[in-house]
Amino acid sequence: MPVALSVAMLLLLMSCSETPAPNTDYADTPRERQSNAAVAELFTSEGCSSCPPADALFAELAEREGVIALAFHVDYWNRLGWRDPYSQAAFSERQRAYARNLDGRVYTPELIVNGRVGLVGSRRHDVETAIADALKTASSISLKLEASAEDGVVIARFIVNGVPDGAVLQLALVERSTSQDVSRGENRGRTLTHTNVVRVFDTVPAVSGEQTLLLPDDLSPSNTRVV
Repeated sequence: MPVALSVAMLLLLMSCSETPAPNTDYADTPRERQSNAAVAELFTSEGCSSCPPADALFAELAEREGVIALAFHVDYWNRLGWRDPYSQAAFSERQRAYARNLDGRVYTPELIVNGRVGLVGSRRHDVETAIADALKTASSISLKLEASAEDGVVIARFIVNGVPDGAVLQLALVERSTSQDVSRGENRGRTLTHTNVVRVFDTVPAVSGEQTLLLPDDLSPSNTRVV
């Protein structure tokens, strides 16, 4: 996916302050990254019995230096008895777009690393290898990100340098951690835990500026990250 390849190194994970107030810095501190990074996108679903092991490995990856972890919950499992409350059709289409440019396969759990490699997200050896390879690749692109929350919106402000012409910046609000009791489908009777669940996703030109993101009503600012 040309878009994903051009922006993979622009993404920067920022932790929110625990009690953000209006007009205050929504992140712990403004940060700038100009180094190696591995963007790990997990395509998963609560309706898939093979996904919990991948979710667990993904939670480990999210804690590692240099790894930018994003969990996209797809909707094509919803018809089988359990509707994943975090799923979006747009995330399923994002995965299909990757498939058209990679191996043509759409499945869960799939992990996409830096937009270039797709693999089964629960296979630890393969995942570790892909992450290690991604971290060997340096980038000349840099991004400085700040964010603030007020009246149900998050305003992301960013300064980008070294980007190619026509590149885009992809912004996300992620839910840092959450759990769900599943009463139907393949995971019936299980309590599933998730990390860095993408709740809001937007794409803008990769030029310095700002973007407003709507904060979902059920998403607590203290449990939110801006990516």
